[in-house]
Parts: sequence; C-alpha cells; structure tokens
Amino acid sequence: MFQPEGKEDLAIYQDGNLIRAIQVKAYSSPLRLSDLDPQKEGSFLRRLASLEDASCVPQLVSFGPLGPELAGVQRREDEAMAKLSEKLGDYGYSAAEVDVITQKLEIVRADEAALRERVYGFFRQTIAAGEPDRAFDLLVWWVLQAAESRRRITFQNR
Repeated sequence: MFQPEGKEDLAIYQDGNLIRAIQVKAYSSPLRLSDLDPQKEGSFLRRLASLEDASCVPQLVSFGPLGPELAGVQRREDEAMAKLSEKLGDYGYSAAEVDVITQKLEIVRADEAALRERVYGFFRQTIAAGEPDRAFDLLVWWVLQAAESRRRITFQNR
C-alpha cells in the first residue's frame, strides 16, 4: 500500500507495517544538509530520529544533484558520516538520534526522465498506448488527489 503525503512525501506499507518513509527533494542546485532544515523541530531528520518502526527504511530521494557532503553520505564515506554526525550533534541531536540517522538513512538520486520513460513504457503495453501523454496527465492528477486527501493507494484502487 502506498500513501502520498503520509508519514513523509510517500509512505509505503506492507502487511500494515511502514517499510519506507520517503522524503522527496527536487532542487536545481546541489542538495545540502542545510536544505533539510536539520535544526528545526518537525524537520525530516528530526522525524527520522524519532522513527518508531524499526523495520522502516527512511529514504531521501533527490531529483537534482547532491552537494558533496550528502554525496559522501550517500556513498557511506567515513569522513562524510563523521561530519554528518558532528553537525547533527551541533544541532542538538542526541548520540542515539545521530546513530539512528546515520545507520538508517538512505540517499537516492532519481532520474526523472528515466522514471517517466518507465511509466510510458507501461502505458505502451496497455489501452493507453494511443494517448500516453493524456494517460500520464491523468495518473499525475489521480496521485495529486490522493496526496491532498492522504488516501492510501492499494491494488484495489487500480
């Protein structure tokens, strides 16, 4: 089951358990730690630090470039992880919260054109093949409506 604007920008559940909490960013400039507002209460990293579901994998998905710091974290480089831990500590995160963030956070780069092509590829195999642009627009509208109402999307919604 999927829930846009659920726990994060997208929440994915399996057997009633939250398995992915996805925060999406689409900046044209390289994404930096400061763009995540780590010092603010209620920020993505604060919510991640207090995540109660141990089986949940929190993901930060960027449709734009990553700054050098987050790129290093994405690659799990020791120096980048140490700097992240230090900065989070400076922002007032406890050692336990820093551990949760550094151990669980996955950073993913997304390619919008490749994802769009995958969706269009699916459309080409269906009755929507004749009007893939219209089908795509309708799909986006349907997901937007689901997001606005925080509706959970299941296979029965197809």
